[in-house]
Amino acid sequence: MERGLPIIHANFLGFDEQSHRRGPRSRFAHWTLKGIDDAVGRLHRAARRAESRDYEVWIFSDHGQIASQPIMRSIDGGLHALVRRNLELPAVETERGSSRMSPATWLGREKTTSSDDEAGEDVFGDDPFTIEAKGPVGHIYLQNEISPARRRRLAADLVKDCVPGILMAESTDRARWLTAKGEFELPDQHAQLPHPAGLREEIARDLVALAQHSNAGDLIALGWNPDGAAMTFADENGSHAGCSPEETGAFILQPPGAKLPESDKPIRPRVFRDWLLQRQVRTGRAAVTRSYSLDSDRDPERFRVATYNTHSSLGPTGRYTLARTGLVLGSLDADIIAVQELDRTLLRSGECDQAQELTDQLGYHLAWCPTVPYGNGGSYGHGILSRYPINNVRFGRLPSWRRQEPRGALHVEVEVAGRAVHVFGIHLGLWPHERSAQAQDLLSERWIGSLADDDPIVLLGDFNTSPGSRAYRRISHRLADVQASLRGHTACRTFPSIWPARCLDHIFVSSHFTPNRIAVPDDEFVRRTSDHLPLVVDLNWCLQEPDLAATDTQREAAVGTGV
Repeated sequence: MERGLPIIHANFLGFDEQSHRRGPRSRFAHWTLKGIDDAVGRLHRAARRAESRDYEVWIFSDHGQIASQPIMRSIDGGLHALVRRNLELPAVETERGSSRMSPATWLGREKTTSSDDEAGEDVFGDDPFTIEAKGPVGHIYLQNEISPARRRRLAADLVKDCVPGILMAESTDRARWLTAKGEFELPDQHAQLPHPAGLREEIARDLVALAQHSNAGDLIALGWNPDGAAMTFADENGSHAGCSPEETGAFILQPPGAKLPESDKPIRPRVFRDWLLQRQVRTGRAAVTRSYSLDSDRDPERFRVATYNTHSSLGPTGRYTLARTGLVLGSLDADIIAVQELDRTLLRSGECDQAQELTDQLGYHLAWCPTVPYGNGGSYGHGILSRYPINNVRFGRLPSWRRQEPRGALHVEVEVAGRAVHVFGIHLGLWPHERSAQAQDLLSERWIGSLADDDPIVLLGDFNTSPGSRAYRRISHRLADVQASLRGHTACRTFPSIWPARCLDHIFVSSHFTPNRIAVPDDEFVRRTSDHLPLVVDLNWCLQEPDLAATDTQREAAVGTGV
């Protein structure tokens, strides 16, 4: 991981080995899955903690296992004996008269490599055929060419003798599949496959490609058909090289909010790998290519807002991590996000327009408040990202002490469920008297004081103060802190991210909203992205007109608790 490989492939053999030996349904095979889960968990934690690389962790299991019965349990001598019998060759006695033979015998006489072989001499030994069968697929090679009719008859006889299926090439783009239920021409006659429609056609084409392979042999024995138990030509109780639904089934575990490539066809490992490589940005870090849109069935009475101090995408490790910031913001799946401490084309952050980069990566609309402009046209400040179109953008300075970092407020209007919502994004100062003056100015006629009581308001940002302070109390007389309003909720701490000890980030709302769910993502990845944790809340519209007098009393009671 520290080498920065774009894709790391790990094969966990425990379940695979035990499934072959004891069967995929065995309790011991299932027990090995716990070890695989633990290994995946350790890799995930290592990826999230990596300081010099940014990783997304995807888990792709590209096939399954099916319980199968070795052919030797049904046929003395296995596939090799069946072919000999149908070619009317004398039987070969089993070792010591036992029905159990060594794998080299009942898998078929193995080819030998010698100078005679290289010179084109006979490689079939005493038999006019040889078999290569390493699982539920067996390739039968005949020494002498036979007519198509004789080949089909041999295939039908093998199926009649208990081989689940025989595959044989026909024309350049066709194959014939013989089972106990009949003969089918592939890829057209694939309706008998029990897979989903799209996968059914894909498997039929794969079977044709297998039969048409130059080294496939004269006949291909298949250990599975849609009717009957699965069979394998190896000494195993589970297999995974066939085309049954269990073997072709796959799953992908993806990062929160990420979307798979849109395709009508099944996702093959090669396609999946190429698609992941395309997600990489030029620096080799994980790209954020999500573009969220409002679902048609989204509850119109609920929307999600969040606030996040990005610390200029400078993580606690001292490295700029804009890609990580985008991943964190994308995982919030919020409709409106207030972001603080972003750089726009500043030298210290590589002259990157962080606000625009995040906007493009996430597909949001942007409103910007430049609190500290620079001579080169760049700026430092905070902004609002919104899935909804942003209207009536207004920003301005808040009172600041001399020689202190300038502070500002950002006011925008967005239309949510057909109603205009006034959203304020702020980043208050570091000193108590400074924050108190800024809160008083924010409530004045310049900003929130100019709005009517029936105007929905959302105020969010980094307040740099804990509940109970003078600035907090002033704001809470006009608006409700969502963390104090949600019954049974314990206030979440957001700073510092490595060991959260204080509630510095807040979301206040007017009485038009009630909080439904509040969360602070705090896994290892988020903690190493900024010095703050994001605060997220789902808001419900109040179905009745709010009782302003009652809500004021509730707010004062909530403030008195010191939450």
